Amino acid sequence: MNRRPFRIAAYALLLTALFAMSSPWAGNPFLVNSTSGPVTWENGDVPFNTDLGPLGILDNATATQIVRDGFATWQAVPTASITVHDLGPILIGGVPTDITFDNFTQVLFQLDGQSPVIYDHDGRIMDALGVGGFAGFSLGEFLTPDGKHFLERAILLDGRDIDANGPFTAVGWPGLVTHEEGHHLGLAHSVVNGQAFFFGDPILGLPPPPSSSLETMYPFLLINSVFQASPHQDDIGMLSALYPTAGFFANTGIIRGTIVAGNLVSVLRGVNVTARNLADPYNDAVSSISGSVNFFFDAPSPPSGLYAAIGLTPGASYRVGISDINQGGFSSPIISPLPGPDEFYNGANESNDPDHDQPTAFTAVVPGVLALAGG
Repeated sequence: MNRRPFRIAAYALLLTALFAMSSPWAGNPFLVNSTSGPVTWENGDVPFNTDLGPLGILDNATATQIVRDGFATWQAVPTASITVHDLGPILIGGVPTDITFDNFTQVLFQLDGQSPVIYDHDGRIMDALGVGGFAGFSLGEFLTPDGKHFLERAILLDGRDIDANGPFTAVGWPGLVTHEEGHHLGLAHSVVNGQAFFFGDPILGLPPPPSSSLETMYPFLLINSVFQASPHQDDIGMLSALYPTAGFFANTGIIRGTIVAGNLVSVLRGVNVTARNLADPYNDAVSSISGSVNFFFDAPSPPSGLYAAIGLTPGASYRVGISDINQGGFSSPIISPLPGPDEFYNGANESNDPDHDQPTAFTAVVPGVLALAGG
């Protein structure tokens, strides 16, 4: 008889503080300052500059409009407070410039007040940087001296992936651009529905998800559909947690808990946890990686197995479960595969004994409201 090595402690809480400490894991911020919390754009002011060249089959005007539309989509999230600033074309020596392999070093990693979106028409820039296997790539250039905020970031888009041979079509390309802009805003990857849709990895207790439910920040993207160009609930929740409007935490729900090992004592980091609304399990679903959300709830402390599902529907009932990240956990310190099956939180019946608590048995959780006081 195999004993399942996980026990999920899930509960809804009224919390009183917001502190900081974590790492850049999937389903959470892209970068975290170990003392001040998630790194963001100061005051929610997000700058970008655009290239003057073409991008694969797209002329400059079309490519630039897709970039602007993507940022506008993020800015339109009603529970997030960000203002995107289009600073115009990328400048070299004060002159608007088409960025190519021959001049990109005059822009990247230069403290020049620019956050460039580079149209790497022939892919040579990305190859030179060692990221030529990606259709798009977002990178940090400079932080403020205190390390709390982004000062400059950059996005590179590979024209070879939207050329006449694809794989992206002009319809699917906005999803890629919006994804990279999510990183630009400070979001990491997340795994909610994408792994099941693209790789057939079952979601416990559910049929395969529809393409319309795919999260923007899953690192694999539809090549011929617009669905991932619009943020999913998981994307919206994390953006809003990083840049909350005044009413975000007071008007949305949260479920937090801890993942512990089979000895019921040792906490486990790097476990993917998903909360799914029983009435809308694909669209109202939020993920969290255990141990990576300490900054929302704890003063700086040793590593924990704490997770938090943020931005949920108050009063709704959620099924909380753990699952493997088999595809899409890029650079994430995850436990994969889990030393046991996927399973649901089961309330008072939660146990590491499979004779007492079957993986598919669950107890619904109603999220609480996070009250912030200080921090």
